[in-house]
Amino acid sequence: METLSVTEIGEVRPIRRHERIEMEVEVIVRTDSALLPGRTHDISESGMSAILPVELREGQEVELQIRLPRAAETTRAIVRNRNVYRHGFEFVQPLHGIFEAVTSA
Repeated sequence: METLSVTEIGEVRPIRRHERIEMEVEVIVRTDSALLPGRTHDISESGMSAILPVELREGQEVELQIRLPRAAETTRAIVRNRNVYRHGFEFVQPLHGIFEAVTSA
């Protein structure tokens, strides 16, 4: 059963597994046929959203190279949703310690 919350404007949304933080850094998305530059919008241990110059297919698995303030992180992810050029990615393996890597910069 999914846990829900109500926002200040009355929207009902699922409660996320991990806290998200807003963070705008460079990301390179590697597909089977291209390397795509983009910018992250927010990130958590289990996923992130990013703006890309093209629309990817939901369910597509990609490799992400995220340029964090202290070091680059490479991980596999699945495109879970998109709204035009904004994409939501779920990491195949959680990025443990992501908040320490971001906040210790």
